[in-house]
Amino acid sequence: EFASVTVVNSYAITVTNNSLDGSPKTWTFEGWDGASWVTLDSQSNISWAAGETKQFTYSNSTAYKKYRVNITANGGRATTNTVELAFYTE
Repeated sequence: EFASVTVVNSYAITVTNNSLDGSPKTWTFEGWDGASWVTLDSQSNISWAAGETKQFTYSNSTAYKKYRVNITANGGRATTNTVELAFYTE
């Protein structure tokens, strides 16, 4: 959640150096419009190397105060792990 509404055009996820089966594989990146979550980006079947960072860019001109990554699948582990989530604006 940001202090004020912010346009986010890309985000990056960094995964851990171990337990790649817990790395996110399928998700949506969403913004909160005050009433519901709006899907801004969708990713599926993403594979990772240990400690890798991947940046995902999409087209967006709407400012939201809250953003989230809604992970629906990982590499098969009971829990999902990431190290860092970063947001970027133009």
